[in-house]
Amino acid sequence: VQGSGCEVVIGKAVGVEMQGDSVSAVTLQDRSGQTSSLPCRAAIFGMGAWASEMTKWFPDSALPQDTVADRYTSVIWDETEVGSDATMVFISDLHHVEIYPRADECYANGCPTQAELPDDPLEIVPPPQTVEDVKAETFDAVARLKDAKVLRTTACFLAGSDDGRPVVGLVPKVKNAVVACGGGCWGILNGPAMGQAAAALALGEEPPISLAAFDPARFDHGSSAAGGVGVPPKLRALLAQHPELAQVVQQSPEALQQLLHLVQQEDR
Repeated sequence: VQGSGCEVVIGKAVGVEMQGDSVSAVTLQDRSGQTSSLPCRAAIFGMGAWASEMTKWFPDSALPQDTVADRYTSVIWDETEVGSDATMVFISDLHHVEIYPRADECYANGCPTQAELPDDPLEIVPPPQTVEDVKAETFDAVARLKDAKVLRTTACFLAGSDDGRPVVGLVPKVKNAVVACGGGCWGILNGPAMGQAAAALALGEEPPISLAAFDPARFDHGSSAAGGVGVPPKLRALLAQHPELAQVVQQSPEALQQLLHLVQQEDR
């Protein structure tokens, strides 16, 4: 990486610095809690399940609010013969286990569970019971794995979005910030294409395919509620943060007028 002129900086992104409608730096926090600024000409935010944090940094932009999908538990065995024919196994059973043979090991995951996303990814660990559940369901399909050594057990959160589709595009109302998230269970497959498209946008180039279906602008509930006309920024931000409220407004013009009145009264 360094040979390509890149520098790897380890830290947690906790904010951005703006100059007009452009990001001038990303604020990083290290393990000790110290913050620093990383200057940039463009920024790509590939934050996975944590992508909803961006809504705090870009309050006037339409962005996904719900980016945490299920937590999955994984078990990896020291076994290669089982995958000699490169056959994957999908088990439609209680724990939805999927088995993926690899060249140097055998990987299985399952037990999709709704859980709280920790702030630190190193704190994501598989509950012991889900490890046993994945093992049991895997053994029913591949009995020889009972005698194989378990190399490691892990857990991860899938990255989602409000509508379940990937999100790739320029952050609305910001010239040089790109968001790429929401790959879901096929993020490992779509990731390279999402990265290529995000890089093109950051460089001011046209992506090789249309990104219209993945544009974060689709989350602009405020504009859709009233055609974007006559809705003050404060109310647009409120509707973007509360999709359920935006749905009420879409169904009831009277509700929109009441909200407009309340915002106007507050501003006086």
